[in-house]
Amino acid sequence: PYKSVLTHGFVIDDKGRKMSKSLGNIILPSDIIKKYGADILRMWVASSNFTEDLKISFESLNRLSDSYRKIRNTLRFVLGNMKDWDPSEKISHEDLPELEKYIRHRLYKTNNEVQKNYNEFNFHKTFQIILSFCSQDLSAFFFDIRKDSLYCDSINSSSRRSCRTLLKDIFQCLITWLAPIIPFTTEEAFQSWKSEINKTEKISCHLLKFLNLPKIWIEKTIENDWEKVFQIRDAFSYSMEKHRQKKDIKSGLEVKVYIFSKDESYKKVSKKIDLAETLIVSEIEFVEKKDKDFDVFPENEKISIKVGKIKGFKCPRCWKTFSSNKTKETCDRCDEVINESN
Repeated sequence: PYKSVLTHGFVIDDKGRKMSKSLGNIILPSDIIKKYGADILRMWVASSNFTEDLKISFESLNRLSDSYRKIRNTLRFVLGNMKDWDPSEKISHEDLPELEKYIRHRLYKTNNEVQKNYNEFNFHKTFQIILSFCSQDLSAFFFDIRKDSLYCDSINSSSRRSCRTLLKDIFQCLITWLAPIIPFTTEEAFQSWKSEINKTEKISCHLLKFLNLPKIWIEKTIENDWEKVFQIRDAFSYSMEKHRQKKDIKSGLEVKVYIFSKDESYKKVSKKIDLAETLIVSEIEFVEKKDKDFDVFPENEKISIKVGKIKGFKCPRCWKTFSSNKTKETCDRCDEVINESN
């Protein structure tokens, strides 16, 4: 019994030749499963455009293995940082920081795109949307910024609780999105979630339905604010790359960033969103004038950035650098957290 049948083109090798014994280019599914596992084979199917001939080679499967690791590491990060989760930790949507609200907004949009493409049998688009969300929105952005809160803030701090509230949302979405593509990996992750975090869950992730996320998560104004922040971040990355090539600065946590722009909207955004936290630097300052040391970002000449190395105290716990001659071992934030835990 089935509702629909999909047909696909020929399976061919990476040179566009049909599979044949005489050419010796046949790749058996059983060989793929032995070497990579069944989930990689399913990922290859999901990532291929079935309306065309399907190319397969061990080189393309190796690339898919890299994509699989990115997705698996995303799930591992979420599970690792949700340990000892208690529902009382949950922060209401209106009380979440701007970053968490933005990620919820992205979750809402991505969830709609994933479900739409599944329903239209655009599995290769679905896979690319999920992979992009995992690598760009989460690993290279949200996780990177929130590692400081997760690892260095007090266990009961609102910033850490807000982040964990989002991690729960992220996990529940990822599991339902990925279950049809990598069923064994999602079931493994789900059973870990069920045993350590939420014992009231269903028996299997394959009994879950796609989520209908609340419309309150749509934050168009916040999305516009973050577009401004991303412009600043791109300009900062351009300037930092110059310093990395000179090898005079190793980490963003040892710098202060000076921002010059005649466009006041950038300064307004900085009052809503913590730019130092977002850029993962120690200090940020908007200035009224700029000197020759400022870099004008070629792709957006409205923004000029100067990166200066801070001469001061570096906290050995959070690695942030402060413009002060502190004599204690750790910064004030870390002092407070350590004293609280003792």
